[in-house]
Amino acid sequence: VTSAGMVAVPILPDFSGEELDMIIAHSEAKALLVSDRLFTKLSKQTIERLNVVVRTKNLGVIAQRVKGEGSMAVPKPDDLADACVLAFVARRADDGSARRLPDGDPPVDARGLRMEVWY
Repeated sequence: VTSAGMVAVPILPDFSGEELDMIIAHSEAKALLVSDRLFTKLSKQTIERLNVVVRTKNLGVIAQRVKGEGSMAVPKPDDLADACVLAFVARRADDGSARRLPDGDPPVDARGLRMEVWY
């Protein structure tokens, strides 16, 4: 992924649709590999902003907005650091060892999004 000038942004399966939309918008993602379960949580606006959405189960294209070749961008050092941290947390979430701050029910912001940190 990084050798192609891209950055992976792992997403935890228990995120809400609004949280997924926010993460994808903030990451400025152009493409998304997504499970069927998470795809159903995405808003129509998020799907329309992406150049391509690919189903992880069979690598089939779910949605595609562009037809030509794109340009390659060189990731910034902080993008790579973010990707490493996200990959680490995603791995811990997958094996059940991820932890969250705060313990218990996290507070929510004005939009109802959970304010929590996974590590």
